Amino acid sequence: MKRVLLAVVVTALLAPTHAVSAPLVEPRAAVQADGPDHLVHAGTVDPTDPTGIYQYEAYFPRQLSVHKGDWVRWEFPDQGNGAVAFHTVTFGNPDEITYARGDEVPGTLAFDEESFFSSGCGRTGLPVCRISSPGQVVSSGTPILHNSGPGKVHPFDAIVDLPQGTYSYFCALHHPLMQGTIQVVDDDVALNNRKPQDFVAEITAATVEAKKQFAEISDKPKLEIEEGGRRVWTIAAGARSNTTGIPVVAEEFLPSAARPIEPGDTVRWVMGGTAHTVTFPEARGPAHITLNCEFDGAATGAPGVPGIGVGGIVPGMSACPPGGSIEMGMTELGANQQRAPNDVVAPGTFHNSGIMIGGNLPERMRGRPPGSGTHFPSEFEATFPYPGTYTYRCIIHAGFMGGTITVKGVG
Repeated sequence: MKRVLLAVVVTALLAPTHAVSAPLVEPRAAVQADGPDHLVHAGTVDPTDPTGIYQYEAYFPRQLSVHKGDWVRWEFPDQGNGAVAFHTVTFGNPDEITYARGDEVPGTLAFDEESFFSSGCGRTGLPVCRISSPGQVVSSGTPILHNSGPGKVHPFDAIVDLPQGTYSYFCALHHPLMQGTIQVVDDDVALNNRKPQDFVAEITAATVEAKKQFAEISDKPKLEIEEGGRRVWTIAAGARSNTTGIPVVAEEFLPSAARPIEPGDTVRWVMGGTAHTVTFPEARGPAHITLNCEFDGAATGAPGVPGIGVGGIVPGMSACPPGGSIEMGMTELGANQQRAPNDVVAPGTFHNSGIMIGGNLPERMRGRPPGSGTHFPSEFEATFPYPGTYTYRCIIHAGFMGGTITVKGVG
């Protein structure tokens, strides 16, 4: 569909968040006033429980046919309970874009700027992105940067100005499982795309089946007797369903309140999701995010001192001096393990897995940094010799993901 251009320039309200080559942009007032041609949802919500904690690692629809010059809008549904639909829409080569890497701030890691942050277009208050080259890296960034509040959606707008062909995009956090395609067809070809609301029945069916699978994991905690009589219980740190077509993800510990264990038993958490921590004692909202003003060129100065905040919000860090770009990563607390001696947890013991990444995920997500041969852990253990109740939390999802271990009393 051809665009009717208006000679109006809209001033961007937000500056680009990283110093990569900016994509071509189209002032919002320069596109037709009747809105986008196509709508895609990046993730969704549980139709039977809109405030539920499940996430959906899919685009709705996954395959979209467009004409050259069409305007596509992606929306990021927010469940309004702290389980923000934490996805991106990223055009680029996923084999060349890393998930996280080593960084200038010792002891931490940083998320890739090209895929994790906004390209400076497409979001509310910014010009519409124009994707005009197959090799162009254009990203929505995550909802950290364009979260407008519970229950609202967060749009990302792009004009697909590409030659005929099929083009892939992906979520920088959940690739390779979460991908979508744009097929540019001749203007004479009729389009028959599904709309997000067309998937309600399929999402409901996938959710019902996923709940059964997750309940089975919770109802059957696994106990193994290892060599020497060591008793080890297994808890899943997150879970992903094997439902057909629509991956449903439980951002919870399964079971979250395990049956009472014997003094001296060990608990092993095994990653079933994408990224979590196991942190004793329970702590809501410890600072696990670092924002720093990064200078990549030697001539532009030394790296800035990191500003620490929760949820990516740091007062006074909304912009960097010339030559710098805001970079987000993990603090020492979030990035690294801090293990108690012999993994023994007593009342008040600090015992922290640091970030864990699912062992079935690709090197680009597990490598620390990718290609180094060193990986984020996918398992973590703690031993409980003393009776009592112990609470723990995933500090990445501190608002809603926690668990309890109860150790039987003596006698």
